[in-house]
Formats: sequence, structure tokens, C-alpha cells
Amino acid sequence: MESNNWYAVGTQAGINCLNCNSSIVEVGYTHTDTGVCPYCKTPCIFYGIGKDNVIQVIPDYAPDSFRKFISWVQTDLSEMEFLFLIGAIKRIGRDLPVAQNPPD
Repeated sequence: MESNNWYAVGTQAGINCLNCNSSIVEVGYTHTDTGVCPYCKTPCIFYGIGKDNVIQVIPDYAPDSFRKFISWVQTDLSEMEFLFLIGAIKRIGRDLPVAQNPPD
């Protein structure tokens, strides 16, 4: 599991909660609404990215810019529009060239 101080990465089969490190199994699909960890009850959002990847975001720990993104998504986008947005961002990422020799 990869983690940062405001998000954790796992799979739909399981992810360790960033706050309490409990294993959350069968996370499911993308939710744009804030939920809670079933163990520590910390408010969080699970985003399904790709076929099997899941990201747990704890909004209280996230940078201001990402909290604004969460607020925009929850206010202005439907679940389907959000999934389309994530798919479009993934396609852009795939199309970006990989630098052979990045500058120092």
C-alpha cells in the first residue's frame, strides 16, 4: 500500500485506512460523497481509479486545493460526470510523453 499524509492507495479487494490502518475489504466503486471508515469512523472518500485501484482520501488532512476539488465534485458533478472526468484525466496521463532525460 502506498500512502501519503492525506490519502492511501489500495485495491477494490482491500485498502488499509490511512487513519487507523485497519484493513477495509471489498471497497467497491467510486463514491463522490463523504463516508466513514467502518472501524475508526474517520470521514473519508473512496475513489475508484481504473479497473482495480482505490484511493482513500481524508478531506480533513488534504491540501486546501484538493478539498476545493472535492467540494466542486460533490456540488457540481453527478457520479457519471465524475467517472468521465477521471477517465479523461487517465487518458491524458497515458498520452503524455515520458521524458527520456529529464532536466536536473
